Amino acid sequence: MWDSLRQDLRYGVRTLSANRTFTATAVLSLALGIGANAALFQLVNALLLRSLPVANPQELVRIGWKGEANRKGYYWSGPNDFSYPLWEQIHAHHEPFTSVFAWAETRFNLAVSGDARPVSGIYVSGGFFGGLGVPAAIGRVFNEQDDTAACASGVVLGESFWRREYRGDASAVGRKINLDGHPFEILGVAAAEFTGLEAGKRFDVAAPLCAEPMLGDHTPLDSRMFWWLDVMARRGPGVSIARSSAWLGSTSSSMLEAAVPNLTPSDAHKFVSMRLHAEAAANGVSSLRWQVKDPLLLLLGIAGLVLLIACANLANLLMARASARRREMAVRLAIGASRGRLVRQLLSESLLLAATGSVLGGALAQALSRYLLISFSTGRNPLFLNLGVDWRTLGFLALLAALACLLFGLVPALRASREDPISAMKAGGRGLTATRQRFGFQRALVASQIALSMILLTGALLLVGSFRNLMTLNPGFRQEGVLVTNFTLGGSVREELRHPAFRQILDKLRAAPGIDSATTAVETPITGNYLESNIRVESAAGGVVNGVTNINVVSGRYFETMATRFLSGRDFNAHDTPATPQVAIVDQTFAARFFSGQNPVGRVFEFDRGPDPAAACQIVGLVANAKYADLHHGFLPTVFIPFSQDKNPSADSTLLVHSNLSLAATMATVRRVVLDATPGASMEFRPLPTVIADSVRRESVLAKLSGFFGFLAVVLATVGLYGVISYLVAQRRNEIGIRLAVGAGRGQIVKMVFREAGLLLVMGLAAGGVVALLSGPLIGSMLFNLKPNDPAIMLSAIFALTLVTLPAALIPARRAASIDPMAALRDE
Repeated sequence: MWDSLRQDLRYGVRTLSANRTFTATAVLSLALGIGANAALFQLVNALLLRSLPVANPQELVRIGWKGEANRKGYYWSGPNDFSYPLWEQIHAHHEPFTSVFAWAETRFNLAVSGDARPVSGIYVSGGFFGGLGVPAAIGRVFNEQDDTAACASGVVLGESFWRREYRGDASAVGRKINLDGHPFEILGVAAAEFTGLEAGKRFDVAAPLCAEPMLGDHTPLDSRMFWWLDVMARRGPGVSIARSSAWLGSTSSSMLEAAVPNLTPSDAHKFVSMRLHAEAAANGVSSLRWQVKDPLLLLLGIAGLVLLIACANLANLLMARASARRREMAVRLAIGASRGRLVRQLLSESLLLAATGSVLGGALAQALSRYLLISFSTGRNPLFLNLGVDWRTLGFLALLAALACLLFGLVPALRASREDPISAMKAGGRGLTATRQRFGFQRALVASQIALSMILLTGALLLVGSFRNLMTLNPGFRQEGVLVTNFTLGGSVREELRHPAFRQILDKLRAAPGIDSATTAVETPITGNYLESNIRVESAAGGVVNGVTNINVVSGRYFETMATRFLSGRDFNAHDTPATPQVAIVDQTFAARFFSGQNPVGRVFEFDRGPDPAAACQIVGLVANAKYADLHHGFLPTVFIPFSQDKNPSADSTLLVHSNLSLAATMATVRRVVLDATPGASMEFRPLPTVIADSVRRESVLAKLSGFFGFLAVVLATVGLYGVISYLVAQRRNEIGIRLAVGAGRGQIVKMVFREAGLLLVMGLAAGGVVALLSGPLIGSMLFNLKPNDPAIMLSAIFALTLVTLPAALIPARRAASIDPMAALRDE
């Protein structure tokens, strides 16, 4: 058997080498289809399937909330389930676990002043590395003694950062590194394979949780309303995840009561009634997973459909090739070859094509997967995934090769082996008058290609339309010409001097040539950070209405800078100081929700301020709605309070500057003004359009890739239609000659060919349209202001496919009409 298989493979190599055009076309089609699928699978594998490179990852669990978490306060970007006081309760009570550890994402600045040099950082508890079983490559990692009230000023570097920043020099251990202007001793470097707990990110510097007050201005360590930590644990021997969850559920009340935030009695009761639970965490955690999981799986499905179209094209090519080899097959059958041997011979050729396509596709996948990773990355948040080839990737490539071989090779091989030797020998060299039944399979393949193309093109148009809706949306503020500058005054500016320092910076910026307006804000639009607060409003009927609103702290002229319309009242001014009554400006959504849409100017409400007593606040202005959390969701009720009334101003803030200067000139002006006012300040610049573009990066990638795959599908379907119509014309050459000889006009021949192509197009469009409508809900959640069954999208897809594919029948039709009847009859 093995000898005959080797013979089949050698013969297949010779046969394919003799027809290099066919072989190159087939291999290239397969390489594109398999490469796209393998690249997307590599991302899925790295993001969803690969375990953390730590000791016994199957023992790890993540502690979280069971059901919806009723939490109020400030939410740190990234994993943010717990406050520090609640973490202390979990740390003190963890009987089923051999270790528990907490961590939080952050960014550190290596620059002492001037332009920032941001690096990816994490705050970790003392038991973080020990609980994970991650050793040090050099030096040492943290232990429990490093994360205490005394707090030793040491950090652990990520291995890639150590090589990049210190060129792998072992003497870096013991040296100092400046983080946000504070020196820290380098204790060691983590093992190379460990890049952090969050898939998609790689930490550069790890600092102990206790170091946060040294680096942060207003520390969250003592705040019960600052949600910034993620907690994981390692299960003890014989402790299941279910048992861990049951224990957490039974002890939740006591831990929550000890760390309850400053809430209303009703909200405090809801908070204490929540329950903790444990979930498997062998793959780590990742906000990236829920952001790109569905898009990746969708793209993988789209790439799979493109591969199906490519296989259908190859099946048609192999059918045509088998017809050209009818005499060869007949001779082999006549001299005693079994039909099974012929099938095996033809399948071996298909296997060679599939294997070669898979090898090239695997190489292509390495480049494509890295390109996709870069595409999903942003300048501020570069993504990192381990895209190395493992057994899953190799198995997926082998599976694709086997499926592709069967999909495009099996039916042509079976049909070729069923040839009648006598009929084939009689027909050898002569033209044939083909029957409709003979070419039914090829017609079905082309119709299915058009149907699949219809599905892909409809999906692509939906995703492109959704992205267009996002980018043309009016968010309630202007984007062009606005520069966002995150900066800190530096530790040398004492708290009582911060208000004068900020006023000086804003006054000089507003007076600078080319600067239209300048302001500060705690929360920049569309960054994902937000502050929630409970509020109480006295209703018109005399009762009290409780609710939740977003809070933003801004300086005067904020709404002028952002071009957000003032509807009523006034802006913040110099009279709003810490010594004057608290004032606020609210948006339309706030007025609609709490004042039934009436003008709220002059009304008073109370809002929680963490551990401080609730503050009574008079509304002095009403502004139009604007989007702050992200572009996808509706407008949220938002309260703006003046930075000038903050009794404990932070040294960190964000400048928003609108200018008619170039970006470089605006940055130079901001840099000069800030450094003149506070020489120790550091800053990081981002144009607001870049912030907005980064927030819709997922939608942008989806639109581009689905558009590319849709275009590729249409091209393949067009080529398939052209190939089948050309083949049918060639096989029916004698029939067409007879029609012309008995008086048929050349226009009638053209109509006959177009009728054939039109029938295949209609069948494919009808089937594809039905499936597209039924599958529309699968991408409904990814669409913005667009329905999956949008009739304009469906009609556009039908029109585009008709416009592109029907002309593919023109060349075969003209060729059919130009047949010489006498030459055709002479062949017959």
